Amino acid sequence: MKKRIVIFWCISVFLIIGLLGLNTAAAQPLELNFNLFISAQHLRFIHCHKPWIEMLEKESNGKLKITPYFSNSLSPMPEKFNSTVDGIADISEGLVYVNPGRFPMSEMLMLPELGLETATSSANAWWHLYKTMPAMQKEFAGVKMLFLHTSPKMMIATRKKPIRKLDDLKGLKIWTTGKTPVKTAKALGFTPVAMSPGEIYLALDKGVIDGAFADFEILTSRRIYEVTKYITTNLYMNHTPFYIIMNQGVWDGLPGDIRKVFEKYSGDWAVNYYGEIRDKEELHAKEIAVEKGMELVELPPDELAKAKALVEGVKDEYVNELEAKGLPGKKALEEMKKFAVK
Repeated sequence: MKKRIVIFWCISVFLIIGLLGLNTAAAQPLELNFNLFISAQHLRFIHCHKPWIEMLEKESNGKLKITPYFSNSLSPMPEKFNSTVDGIADISEGLVYVNPGRFPMSEMLMLPELGLETATSSANAWWHLYKTMPAMQKEFAGVKMLFLHTSPKMMIATRKKPIRKLDDLKGLKIWTTGKTPVKTAKALGFTPVAMSPGEIYLALDKGVIDGAFADFEILTSRRIYEVTKYITTNLYMNHTPFYIIMNQGVWDGLPGDIRKVFEKYSGDWAVNYYGEIRDKEELHAKEIAVEKGMELVELPPDELAKAKALVEGVKDEYVNELEAKGLPGKKALEEMKKFAVK
């Protein structure tokens, strides 16, 4: 009898331990990594990515945990897309221009003088193209697209020489990123210089370059206001386009309730959320740049008209290149014009 009681209690203990183990395993959240090329101190992480992560985790009631990996620690910047396809990254933020020719439709956002003055208007224009044009969707085949976002408009910040007329650009060496902005630089008469964003500050400080393409967020987050004096605010150079994607296998394997959380905080909602935050952040960064001593410069109307005429050829050339590849460049450009800030 005693032997049976001992066996009974042993079995009971093992069952309890097993059930506790199952409950503990069930309580563990689904963990996903987030592949970033920026640091934890970057304003875009602090004001955009971090709140987005927190909203996703809170809405999941503790069933989801997203861990950011900063400063290209999961993969180099040019490999963000492929590392997500391959499953090295669960979620990634990438830049289209670091893979020249890989995202030709998306690189249209890097054309000058599109009239998309804000991050919200440019992101919505791009998102509209993505949702309505198969050629744009094809560029992101192999992953789950979560949403797209862009920088506010990029302008020209300079060290010592204010740009008050087009001739002031001649002979200057300006940090420029992307194939299309390089063509814009040449059309306007200055020398484009390529380097990584982390090298800009020292290059400006040492006089290796005379200026840089910048929005106010870049001026403040990278402290470029310390090594520049002027920024020409009405010369519209381009937008920087970013994508947020998820590994397709991870997406397909998400539990239904977690997938609904991502659907709620992605797509149209995220495009506008990021756009509005980035525009608000840009206004605040502008105030900081002015407080730090930067002078806001504008080209007079006649000089601005000359600049727009010069870069019109850059847009025409790019659209024609797309058309020659069988891509709907003309239609895409016309659709983007609908989002221009009046």
